[in-house]
Amino acid sequence: MDLENTPDEVLIANVVNGDDASFEQLVKKYEYTNHPTVELYIIGGKWKKEIRESYGQIAEEDLKKLKLDKAFIGLSSFTAKDITVGEIEIAKLKQIVIENSKETIGLADSSKFGKELFAYVSPISALKCLISDDMLPVKIKNQIENSGPKVILVAK
Repeated sequence: MDLENTPDEVLIANVVNGDDASFEQLVKKYEYTNHPTVELYIIGGKWKKEIRESYGQIAEEDLKKLKLDKAFIGLSSFTAKDITVGEIEIAKLKQIVIENSKETIGLADSSKFGKELFAYVSPISALKCLISDDMLPVKIKNQIENSGPKVILVAK
C-alpha cells in the first residue's frame, strides 16, 4: 500500500477477522504508519482456533454496521459459477461483506478452482473482480468473465 501518495481525505479502513501471517503484517504496517486516515478494525465474535478466525453473531453484527467501497475477500474455493467455503459461519460473514460493499474483489490462487466445499457463499457473479495466478486455465478465466467479474491473473 503506497501511503505516501494517498491524500489525507481518503480513508483506508482495514477490516479483519483472522489471525494469520497477513494479519500480523497488516498490524505491523498499521502500527508503523503515520498516515492520518489509515484505520484498522478487528471484527469481534467467537474465536474458531481450527481456522484462526472470529465468527458468529457478534462478528455478523459488527460487519452489518459497515458500508464498504471495496472489499477484498479470500476465497477458499470457487468454480466458474459459485463461491463456497468449509464453514457455514464463515460463509455468512462473506455474504454480509459482499452485500455491504460496492465492489467485492475475490482473491484466490488457481489451486482453489474446481473445489466445492460445504457452505455456499454466493454466485461468482457477485464479484466485481477475481485476482488469481496465471495457472488458472484461460478457458476458466473466460467462463468466469462471461458471468460478470473481471479476472486478473498475476505471475505465480
